[in-house]
Amino acid sequence: MLRYTIKRIIMMIPVLLGVTIILFFIQALTPGNPADVALGQDAAEADKAAWISEHGLDDPIVVQYGKYMYKIITKGDFGTSYTNGKPITGELISHWPTTIKLALMSLLMACIIGILLGILAAMKRNTWIDSIARVFSILGVSMPNFWFAMLLIMLFSLKLKWLPVSGSYGPMYWILPIATLGILNAAGIMRFTRAAMLDNSQQDFVRTARAKGQSERMVIWHHILGNAMIPITTCIGQYLIGALAGAIIIEQIFSLPGLGSLMMTAINQRDYPLLRGSVLLVAVSTSVIFLLIDLSYAAIDPRVKARFKSITKSGKLSKKQVQKN
Repeated sequence: MLRYTIKRIIMMIPVLLGVTIILFFIQALTPGNPADVALGQDAAEADKAAWISEHGLDDPIVVQYGKYMYKIITKGDFGTSYTNGKPITGELISHWPTTIKLALMSLLMACIIGILLGILAAMKRNTWIDSIARVFSILGVSMPNFWFAMLLIMLFSLKLKWLPVSGSYGPMYWILPIATLGILNAAGIMRFTRAAMLDNSQQDFVRTARAKGQSERMVIWHHILGNAMIPITTCIGQYLIGALAGAIIIEQIFSLPGLGSLMMTAINQRDYPLLRGSVLLVAVSTSVIFLLIDLSYAAIDPRVKARFKSITKSGKLSKKQVQKN
């Protein structure tokens, strides 16, 4: 298990390198001069040239990439912002908790609603409950999150005046953003849960458990849901990644000071170091989520853990055989 984890962590390195290469390639093709934004359109050309030279933007893109990666590897330095001169690391640390809080809280809401509704729809198949659940899943999957956010604002903020429109000044300000992502993600999780429950409910071990006289609650929660958790876990991990991406958009609508607002500021002001750091942080988070999904399989299904052990033992045996030969 440990060897597999280390192997997966090592495999993240080429992915992150690829992300940084693509970012620098896009930067080279992006029209516009960051000096115009930092100094203003009316600044003297000599001042702009000095500013570009100071930030190393007059070097070839390959040289810029080499310097950037050298600072990250040796010092953990992601550079400084073009607009305010602050270290990128500090900016990311101050804004990242808002984004991850929104993503995790909305995913928790989505799991509670989606899994429970998926179990209920599967156990009440072809009834009015199942029909309502399927309509909910179709609407949730097909509806854009920004449009759904607007509907919630018009209903609960403008018409009923129950909740504030935007900001992050207390718990009440988080209800609409969390509900926007949570309800829409619950629709997708509900579809996966229903399908997995129906698939496992037809298996032989379920019929055997019922024939042994086990209660229906034990059959549903232990045998059916226990074996359906692997595809459900995969779905939850994918929706967590989607929640991170969706949070960036929702933060703009509800004026939350998260990574989304930071990235939009970096794009508008051509703040390349800030944008690179933000995208790289999202890439690292996505890679870690995929790793946690794979490791969670072993905790859910003992057969997966046994397979990891057998792979490790076979690897050791092959090494011993090579040494003997």
